[in-house]
Amino acid sequence: MDEVSDDQDVRSFLAAINIGDLCGGVITEITRSHGATVTLDGFPTKALGSVGPLDLLLGPDTHEPDL
Repeated sequence: MDEVSDDQDVRSFLAAINIGDLCGGVITEITRSHGATVTLDGFPTKALGSVGPLDLLLGPDTHEPDL
């Protein structure tokens, strides 16, 4: 039953976000194949955002992804 409640919490949180809104968050994982996983501010219990690998600048000359 907790999973259903979690899904409802996620849907309610995401329903308040509109196209074009700027959202803050913390990158929680980076991989070359999947990109970056982001925990959005306002919903810290589950990573809901992502940045695709083609949108990240990863390489020997960079120390951090250019987000």
